[in-house]
Amino acid sequence: MLKTLTKIIAVTATTFAFLALSTVAKAADPIRIPVLNWSSQIV
Repeated sequence: MLKTLTKIIAVTATTFAFLALSTVAKAADPIRIPVLNWSSQIV
């Protein structure tokens, strides 16, 4: 029971991490521009 639960959690965490990394990699360029604009407006 515990081993199965641990395996499920590990697979879920790995999948989530992979999806998050791929999303960040795809969205990195569009996100950088507004972040720079916001920081210049705040300062």
